[in-house]
Amino acid sequence: MSNFQMIKVAKKSDLIGVRLKTENFGSLCKRPLYETKNLRTELSQIVSVCEEYTTSQLNHREETGDKVQFLESLVLTSLYKNYQRQDNLVLSVAQKIRSLKGNIDIGSAAIAHNISLRQLERRFKNYIGLTIKEFSNVVRFNHTKKLIKSLTETSLLEIAFDSGFFDHAHMHHEIKRISGENPSYFR
Repeated sequence: MSNFQMIKVAKKSDLIGVRLKTENFGSLCKRPLYETKNLRTELSQIVSVCEEYTTSQLNHREETGDKVQFLESLVLTSLYKNYQRQDNLVLSVAQKIRSLKGNIDIGSAAIAHNISLRQLERRFKNYIGLTIKEFSNVVRFNHTKKLIKSLTETSLLEIAFDSGFFDHAHMHHEIKRISGENPSYFR
C-alpha cells in the first residue's frame, strides 16, 4: 500500500497479514501488481498458488503457528516454481533505490541499465506494483522513520533535509500520507 488505510476487523475474525518485500511479490502474481495497489482483495485473486483447496486447507488449521507455517511453505514453494518470472533488471533498480534510501535519479538508473526511462517505468510498475517514484517514497519513508526514532536529539527539520525532503512540511505531508501519523509519533 502506498497510502494509509484504517482497517476495522469484526470480533472473532481470523485475519492473518503477510508482509513481503515488494520485489519478491511480483514473481508470485497472476496479473500486474499495479492493478491491486491500495486495494484489499482475496489472496487467491492475486497469487496463482492460492486456489480454493489452499484456502480450505488454511482454514482447517486451528493454531496460528500452523497457519503461518503453512503460508510460509506455500509462498516459498511458489517463489521456487516461479523463479523464471523474476525481472532481474527491476530487482536491481529496486535494490539500488533501497541502498540510496529512496533518493534516486530515475533517468540515471535507466541509462545505467541500458533501457529507456519509459520502458523501465512500465516494467517496474508491472512487477513491483508501484511507480518508481512511489516505491522510492515508501523506501524514503521507512528510512526517515528509523532516523526519527534513533536520532532523538536531532531536529525534525535536520532529519527532513538528511532524508532528501525539501523542508519539514514536505516530510510531514509524506509521512502523514503513508502512515496516517505525524512525524513526532515515531519519536
